[in-house]
Amino acid sequence: MGPKYRHTSEPDNARTQFDISYNQKRSAREKYRSAVNDLQLAMKNAKSLAVGSKADLENYFIRAESNGTVYQLLKEQGEAVRMNEPVALLGRSGARLIRLSVDQEDIRQVRTGQTVLLKTDVSGDRIYQAKVSRVYPVMNEADQTFRVDALFTGGSDPAYIHSSVEANIIIAKKTKCLTIPLAMLLPGDSIRVRENGRVITKPVKTGLRTADEVEITGGADTKTAIVDPLSQ
Repeated sequence: MGPKYRHTSEPDNARTQFDISYNQKRSAREKYRSAVNDLQLAMKNAKSLAVGSKADLENYFIRAESNGTVYQLLKEQGEAVRMNEPVALLGRSGARLIRLSVDQEDIRQVRTGQTVLLKTDVSGDRIYQAKVSRVYPVMNEADQTFRVDALFTGGSDPAYIHSSVEANIIIAKKTKCLTIPLAMLLPGDSIRVRENGRVITKPVKTGLRTADEVEITGGADTKTAIVDPLSQ
């Protein structure tokens, strides 16, 4: 009798288990990769949300661009504030700026460094000194004037802002000169005078002018009897 062979299913079972394990490993790897991609996407979205939330949070904090003084609060405590809405008026207390408007006929005589004498509506007759710090070359077409900035000198600047000022810029200095009120000067540089009992119009030569006075360099002297043109 020849040898007998016994049939077994062990190799088949091993192959089946191998295939099952391989498929489970591949499925687990795909799930891992999918989970990693999902987590990376979630992290990216979380970072974007954090950046947006931080930007929104910054809107709740009010920070000035430089040190200064708070002159006015424009909102009450607890009042809602919208984006880009002003909350307070701030400024540098040590360098108050004076903004002047100079007529186009006089702007050519104004230079930086010139002395300015001025008084404000809130300070009465007290005279303050300043110096021209900047002359702007562009004319304001609305009122035909040029902007001139000045800074107070000597630490005597008043503790008020946005008040109106009346100023004179000193473009030259003269002593012992004859001046008359500007209202006395007629168009064409002439004045009304009384001579020999009559009132006549007399031409004069003029020099420096201010907002209130004009220098007379010829045609009249201290003995000339000037008549107010509005009285005739």
